[in-house]
Amino acid sequence: MYNGIIKPKPDLLEDSYLNLKKVLKRINPKFILLDFDHFPETRLMTLVAKDLEIPTIEIQHGIYSKGKLFSGYYVDYVFVWGEYFKNLYLESKIKEDQKICILGYPYDIHVQENMKYDKKIVFLGQPFELYGDSFLEQKIDVVKNLDGLCRGNGFEFVYKPHRMEDLDLLKRELPHVEFYSKTEKIKDTIKKNDIFISFNSTALIEAALNSRICLQLNIFNLNTDDFEKIGICRSFTNLSEFDDFLKDVSSADDLKRFYYPVNSNFIEIPLPNPGEKLVDIIKHIL
Repeated sequence: MYNGIIKPKPDLLEDSYLNLKKVLKRINPKFILLDFDHFPETRLMTLVAKDLEIPTIEIQHGIYSKGKLFSGYYVDYVFVWGEYFKNLYLESKIKEDQKICILGYPYDIHVQENMKYDKKIVFLGQPFELYGDSFLEQKIDVVKNLDGLCRGNGFEFVYKPHRMEDLDLLKRELPHVEFYSKTEKIKDTIKKNDIFISFNSTALIEAALNSRICLQLNIFNLNTDDFEKIGICRSFTNLSEFDDFLKDVSSADDLKRFYYPVNSNFIEIPLPNPGEKLVDIIKHIL
């Protein structure tokens, strides 16, 4: 299909459509679940499914900001994480109310009853360089400063790279920074660490839901929600505020008071679990 787009060759696109249609006819699914509908292959899937009258459902994959909804245009239904995201879709007029269902956070979480924190901080990287070289330069400067501030306040600092970041480049530019492997699963990183910082990574929210102390560093010139205002975690707009926070934490006997539970209007926790909630919603709408 991509060859048909790049060349461009309409006959290849038509072949992709017909081949997928043949496969779906043979499988005859009751519905189709997607995590995005804006890629060419998922748009093709929704087109063929519509022709075959197979309902399509998109489950929210990451964080969406006001005015920047880029998915959910082509599927029949959108399952979102909470009331906040449902309202984003309603305000954008992409979907009608009956086509938007609140599923809640679709992954397993493990809330700790007896929370214990150590002085170790993980920076959750994001591929800002995709927006331009200047963002890469800013990211490197920010990480250098973060590493210095953490060391100066008695904290370990580790960088967890995003799968789309150039880890070799980062290691060359940041020789004194410790890195986790790109292949390490985020759930394992969250399990063995205590405090997480990022710009607006979805993994930061996952860490907050798993009872970790999370901090948004909102200092990049990119549009995003203020995580503190919508009830996810503390948010800082400069490194001085972050330094003050580290000083407070380093002198505290009990770090639990620095943890902020995620606002349930932003993200609901599906009951009894994501799988059963998903099945119940699908039974109701189809």
